[in-house]
Amino acid sequence: MNEDRVPDLWRRFAHRYKSSHRRGLPTIISSSRVRLASASGVLALLLLTVPLAMANTQGFRYTLSSCCTLKGSRATLTTPSNTSTDIIQPDNNVMIGSVWAVDGTGNGIQDGFLRVNDAVIDPSGPQNCSDNAIALKYFTEVFISNVAKCYFQGTATYQVAHKFSVQRASDGFWYAYNDGACTLYAGACIKTSWTAVSGNASEIYAFGESTADSGQQRWRVRVGGTTPWQRYTTSGTWVSITTAPSTYLQWWTESGTFNTNWTINLDEPS
Repeated sequence: MNEDRVPDLWRRFAHRYKSSHRRGLPTIISSSRVRLASASGVLALLLLTVPLAMANTQGFRYTLSSCCTLKGSRATLTTPSNTSTDIIQPDNNVMIGSVWAVDGTGNGIQDGFLRVNDAVIDPSGPQNCSDNAIALKYFTEVFISNVAKCYFQGTATYQVAHKFSVQRASDGFWYAYNDGACTLYAGACIKTSWTAVSGNASEIYAFGESTADSGQQRWRVRVGGTTPWQRYTTSGTWVSITTAPSTYLQWWTESGTFNTNWTINLDEPS
């Protein structure tokens, strides 16, 4: 079953004078008609008559808790090359590659990399995750009751693979990890928790996104290699995901072999 998803928050795009782009949690939406519905309980409106290029656009695979208890999501993600083969980025835009876990009621955590081009993601966040130039960065983002907090984790390197993880630990909190080390803010590990789904995740993702509202764009999120996309189980082990539905909105495709080495591709013509 393939279903389209859109964010559960109205999105505001970044512009050159620093109005904000507010991140939202993905939500299952039927691809066949407009409706107010969500498998995870959060209402969202998809206007299918509006060109998808006029809103944040996404491509990803996902797993739902109907399969099993979900306590984490991780994968090796490789940053794109800094060439037009992998990146064509409009101005005032953010492009993202990440792993996600959400509870379906407005809470979640993601970890990965993003490329900012003169944009603000989250004006209320501790670090804003903004840049007035072009910058590839590692980041962690936490949602609490649909309010995002974004934390830069340093400058990223092009064409480098890292293992990104979001995981619920034995203390009940969710943490983000880059190559096994927890991501930090003010010297402490970034963490969050929620009560829905007994504190576990309702959905996990391997995820790509662009916030561009127009213009030619290209983006690559390479998944797998050393660590395929995996879920964390109640037995305290990581299990590779062998089947997962996918959602690829307009201009998004997938190439390669799931779940060993595959790429989430965005190729929007001018």
